[in-house]
Amino acid sequence: MKEFFSRFRNSLAARTCLWTLFLLLAGAGPAFAQSTVGGTVTDEQGNPLVGVTVVVANSTQGTTTDTKGRYSIAVPKDGTLEFSYIGMVSQQIPVGGGNLRA
Repeated sequence: MKEFFSRFRNSLAARTCLWTLFLLLAGAGPAFAQSTVGGTVTDEQGNPLVGVTVVVANSTQGTTTDTKGRYSIAVPKDGTLEFSYIGMVSQQIPVGGGNLRA
């Protein structure tokens, strides 16, 4: 058995398997590229809103704002955030590298 692994380790098949695995893993990174987005949700007077639900649209990933209205969430680079709060109209804002203002 030890001799088999010694031969396999030095074989072309082992190198091919390792390179294939490396290329698959290296190529998978950009497919799942996400960035963390954060900010503060406020009302018209600039007061922070506590408990606003912030969800990545068409997913189950979400969070809520803290006592200072702050949130932080991982979002795909082409994703959209949906903000909802009781008694207010929900808003969907695309994430595109700029400020999220609505």
